[in-house]
This record gives sequence, structure tokens and C-alpha cells, in this order.
Amino acid sequence: MREIKFRGMLRNGEWAYGGYVKIKDGANCILSGECDHCESDGGTKNVLKFNAVKYKTVGQYTGLKDKNGVEIYEGDIVKFGKGEWYDSCGHSGAEPTNETIEWNDYGWSPFTLEGYDGEIMWSPSNCEVIGNIYENPELVKK
Repeated sequence: MREIKFRGMLRNGEWAYGGYVKIKDGANCILSGECDHCESDGGTKNVLKFNAVKYKTVGQYTGLKDKNGVEIYEGDIVKFGKGEWYDSCGHSGAEPTNETIEWNDYGWSPFTLEGYDGEIMWSPSNCEVIGNIYENPELVKK
């Protein structure tokens, strides 16, 4: 079974990792499993820490890791070298390319499938996470 977790960017630009929840006031939060210690009724209580994140940056972990063992999240930009992906007809990618990880009809994929007849075959062991669309939009091909 794959691990279900999310990441989201905090207001200070750092990332929080863990469970995702939208709380009653509409805030989007990542529950990292960290606890805050609160004084209450003469005692100390441990309270789960809710990390408010920017909603547009929330992405789910794909359950995959790149060739360097880095976890791949929705919104990550991965780099493929020449010939490191194939279409269902066996044609290989002729040029190196940077692609964004998104959910589509075939599952998690770095390819939009536009202009291809069938599924694109790729392996996370053939790609490298080089950034994400929130911090490094310039890495995405136009």
C-alpha cells in the first residue's frame, strides 16, 4: 500500500508535509504530526499542530521516487534524458525534456498526452526531480 500524504507551502516559503485538511474557517492545513504544548487548567496538553498552507501549492505524494530516491509530488517538475520515455508504439523521446507531474486518465504522469496516440510509458527511475511549478516555473517548457 502506498503512503498517502501531501505537501503545501507555508506563508514563509517553506514546505510542510503530512496529512491534508481544510478546517472549518476555510483554512487549508497540513498536519505534520508535530505537537504544540499548551497550558490549560493548570496542566500541559499536547495539541496537533495545524500548518496553514497556500491552497494552490497543495500536492499529493505519488508514491513514487525518482532515480535519486527523492519523493515525487503532484506539481513537481521532472527531467528526462534523451530516450528515457516511450509512447505505446515504442517511439522513444528524442530530446531531453522537463515535464510536470499531474493526475490524468492513466494515473500520475509527467505527460499531458497531447499529440500522442496512446499511453506514454515512463519510469521514475529514469527521471530526476529538478523543482516544482511553484518555485521554479521557468523550468517548465512552454
